[in-house]
Amino acid sequence: MRVRACRSSPELEKKDTLILLILFIFFLSMLYFDPRLLALLIGDEPWFVKSSVIVFVITLNMMWLYGIYHALHITFAFWQRRRVVSLTTESKHNTVYPRVGILYVTRNDFNFVACRSCIQQRYPQTEVFICDDSTDVRVQQQIDTFAARRRVTVFRRGTNRGFKAGNINDAIALLDPAIEFVVISDADSILPPRFLMSTMPFFSGNPRLAFVQAMQRSLKRQPGTLGRALRWLIDIHWQFYVLLKNRYGFVMWYGHGAVLRRSVIAALGGIPEVVTEDLAFSSEARRLGYYGIVAPNVQCGEEFPRTLELFRRRNRKWVRGTFEYLVRFYPKLLRAHDVPWFEKADVFISAFALLQAIPFLMLVAVASFIMPFYYARFQLQGPLFLIPPLFYDSWWQIILRTRYNVFWMLDFYLVMIVVTFVPLLPAFAVLKGRREDMARYITRTSFLHLSVLLDSAKEVVLYLANRRTYFPVTNNTLTEQRQTAWLVTEFFLGLGLIVIALLTNNVWLVSLGAAFALTFFLVRTEHSMFENLTAVPFIVTTVVMFFIGVTILKNM
Repeated sequence: MRVRACRSSPELEKKDTLILLILFIFFLSMLYFDPRLLALLIGDEPWFVKSSVIVFVITLNMMWLYGIYHALHITFAFWQRRRVVSLTTESKHNTVYPRVGILYVTRNDFNFVACRSCIQQRYPQTEVFICDDSTDVRVQQQIDTFAARRRVTVFRRGTNRGFKAGNINDAIALLDPAIEFVVISDADSILPPRFLMSTMPFFSGNPRLAFVQAMQRSLKRQPGTLGRALRWLIDIHWQFYVLLKNRYGFVMWYGHGAVLRRSVIAALGGIPEVVTEDLAFSSEARRLGYYGIVAPNVQCGEEFPRTLELFRRRNRKWVRGTFEYLVRFYPKLLRAHDVPWFEKADVFISAFALLQAIPFLMLVAVASFIMPFYYARFQLQGPLFLIPPLFYDSWWQIILRTRYNVFWMLDFYLVMIVVTFVPLLPAFAVLKGRREDMARYITRTSFLHLSVLLDSAKEVVLYLANRRTYFPVTNNTLTEQRQTAWLVTEFFLGLGLIVIALLTNNVWLVSLGAAFALTFFLVRTEHSMFENLTAVPFIVTTVVMFFIGVTILKNM
């Protein structure tokens, strides 16, 4: 076997086209809609009425920004599918094989198949190390048995200092100095046998290349019904978003399935010991003049969280960790003169997407409660709104006589269609011909994103209150009790929204209320009845949008 050398630095080929278009269309939409939205400020209403209008406009603009973000990423992904996969190796041969250490990182979640994929590499100069932070004695015994039968070294620290990054840093400090590169593999990551043979050539002749990130694909055999229904989220994210970063944005190490240059880790003083160590490392490396690439033809297998509770735990980690990154590391990247502006913008827009829960909930509160009340109290009205939802005559008139449901103009309606449904379009490409899988994916992903809104907003508030981040602990009794109390709170808030929807005929709230209420049951059980009910939010939203569209067209 021979490693082939890669072409020169791919960072030179980057363009600002995608981010520039996103921002250009976003500013055009604001110039077009905001003057009419801000017309609601004209009048003698009190300051608190006008402040709610300003909050409404700001949060609505943020919602539109991410609608445009998704629409253009999906468009570019379809258009650039063949062109983006251009980072291929050349035919120039090289018989030099730098030594590589594969670090399999685990904490009470050892996976035999995943770890075995690390030792089955066809690259000649590899050594495998299990970085075990497990506290479960049974898991430790499994690891010891596995390592004893193979040429594998086990590192144990006896502490969880620095989270995953601390585990990696402590292991790297014990490696032979001759090991030039390290592979980071999570407990559930499956490396293909030619993983190193396909990724190592990119480093040849590119001394500023800090890491090569492999593509991730969902494993066909997923544990749990949630994983089987939503595993396509992994494929869609990588095919329609991550791959474009090679040419149009900021390339990030995703914490696993990647080869890292050890000298870069040393230059940074180690991988930043924070919860989102992957984003922090990528940002700090870029700030120092290094860069990363995504290897389009290398795919690692990845599991989707098998239960809703596991997904929520991961989401909490991402939300707090992302907020910590934006506070501690992003300002330094922003001041880096050698990093292109569009990469900085891409980092912020992509990261802030995880923190959209509070703006979205504010938008719902203002549009569904505050502004209708002010309409009744102060006759607040504007050119985009014909009638507020509070004044519908009855529940059945919304369904059967759709003219009562019209409070948008056509242009406003079209933008809301894009914002609501465009993120689901990749499913039609990825799941073409698989109708049942597509229906299950579309309905459950809609439920999933609504169901974590309150939980995400809570994590943002808690981080602002105590500036602490953490890795979710699986078997912590106090943590479990707190989460149960929070689930009960979400359940009653969901029921409350449904009751308000029935009393005020504001159908939109049924989607949100159903998602919150169902979460209480689905965290505890995978009963088919509750899983089938996850379709309610998507169905209600689709029906309401359809009736609004039909009525607008009739009245034109």
